[in-house]
Amino acid sequence: MEAPVINPLERLTSLIYLEERCRTAENHKQLSFIITNETIGLAPYRQALLWNSHTRVVALSGVPVVNPHIPMVQWANAVCQQLVKKNLAAGEVSLEELQEREQNQWNEWLPPHALWLPLPGKNQEQQTVLLLARETPWNEGEILLLQRLAGAYGHAWTALDDRGIWHSGRRYFTRLSKPKIIILLGILVALMLMPVRLSVLAPGELVPVDPFLVRSPLEGVIEKIHVRPNDLVQEGQLLFELDPTTLQSKLEVATKTLTTVEAEYRQAVQQAVWDPKSKA
Repeated sequence: MEAPVINPLERLTSLIYLEERCRTAENHKQLSFIITNETIGLAPYRQALLWNSHTRVVALSGVPVVNPHIPMVQWANAVCQQLVKKNLAAGEVSLEELQEREQNQWNEWLPPHALWLPLPGKNQEQQTVLLLARETPWNEGEILLLQRLAGAYGHAWTALDDRGIWHSGRRYFTRLSKPKIIILLGILVALMLMPVRLSVLAPGELVPVDPFLVRSPLEGVIEKIHVRPNDLVQEGQLLFELDPTTLQSKLEVATKTLTTVEAEYRQAVQQAVWDPKSKA
């Protein structure tokens, strides 16, 4: 399967658009969504993963909320931790850089060709990395464009860090006189004593616009699955096998019923030779 060819002018337009999008992001959550879901406009991929050394897996492409307890996210955290320790530059990931356990599970969670894109930032202790994975190798032109885009992403991520409440508050307090600082601290203490209504975030449901259901033509229990997660399948390919026990029992019952009916038919034919009623 070959990656679709993107016109150079379209790539340049996408690069400019994505740089503008990341500059206008209002918070890290919005920026994470842009990084993992809209970068595909510059280069095709099947799975994008944004990882931060402080918060671990920040975002996954196509996933509204990341559950840190699922096996895929835990495996991705281990992979990124191992690669960050090696201080890798931007480029395609080699499985030899990983431990044996993570190597064996790679094909279960991600396509074979993954691109490692560190996002530059001022805080060296807190690193942010974008991992893109697909079935085809990455070419040099794509890596250069994505590396440039990663620089814009890193600049936007750092800018949002600087826009945080504690950083802004510290700069504001350094400009105030001591009496004003005491007054503001008193107001803050008073505000902390006031009751605050809490809000709850509930998970949403993604509904496909044009769903296509794949179902088994027969009832039964699946005995064996012939494909692994993230495998590409073709029309007519064998996906799974059903347990033949139930089908075998139905076949035996149908065979016995057929034998009984055939015996009744032969008996009726013999009687029809001399009995007019049976012949009718």
